[in-house]
This record gives sequence, structure tokens and C-alpha cells, in this order.
Amino acid sequence: MVMGGGKGMVRATTHKALAWFDSQKVASSTHWTGKTSAFQKLIDAHLTARDTRDRLRDGTGEYAGKGCEELEQILASKDAECTTKMASAELAYCNQYTTEQNGCDAYETCRNAATSGWKAAKLRETRDSQDRKDAWVAATMVRCLADTFTDNAAG
Repeated sequence: MVMGGGKGMVRATTHKALAWFDSQKVASSTHWTGKTSAFQKLIDAHLTARDTRDRLRDGTGEYAGKGCEELEQILASKDAECTTKMASAELAYCNQYTTEQNGCDAYETCRNAATSGWKAAKLRETRDSQDRKDAWVAATMVRCLADTFTDNAAG
């Protein structure tokens, strides 16, 4: 420990301490001014984003007519339109299917009748064919016999 010095030394030390505090005050002010400036930019960006969100939600300013309520109404309208068109398409599909199914059913009925008629006619004609063959053979025999007769002088 240094003895003596007295009041002069205390003043010098006090001066150094005050100078150091002043330098710290300037450094601190510079440090926090930069932080305050950066923080203020973040606050401004947040406020801008919040205001933009509010204008968009409410449909005001440059977003007039494009707010949440307007868009919900448009969505509801489009949903209703879509539902109507889907129901119409399903109904048209069902009608087309029914028409084609009716056509197929009519074709099947007609084909079954034609097939049944063909089978009956074939059976009948097959059975009658033998009768016609037998009749043809008999007629040929009769003709052959008839051809054996000739005209003579007695007539």
C-alpha cells in the first residue's frame, strides 16, 4: 500500500474512474443504439405484417373484396356449384347406364327369341328334310316309270 499521496491521488483516481465510466457509457450507448435500431426494424416488420394480415382478413385497402368473409362466400358458392355439377354428372351417367342396360336387355331378349326360333325351325326342317328327300326319291321313281311308257300305234 502506498502511503501518502493524499488528496491529489484521490482526485487522479477519481478522474480515471469517471473517465472510464464515461467511456463505458459511450460504448454502451453505441452498443445499445445498434441493438435498438435492429430491434426497431423487427418491430416495424412485425407491425407491417400485422397490418397487412388485418387488411387481408377484413378485405380493406388493396385487398378490398378479397377478405376472408368474401373468400368464404366465394368458396361456399363454388362448393354448391361443384355439388350441383357432380350430381348432374352422376345423374347423366346413371341415365346413360340405364339406357345402355335397357338396350342390352332388349338385344338379349331379341337374340334369345331369334335363337329359339332358329333352333325350332332347324329341328322342324331337319325332320321335314327327310320327308322331302323321301318324296323326291318317290317322285323320281314315278317319273322313271312314267318315262318307260311310250306311245304306240294303238295310242
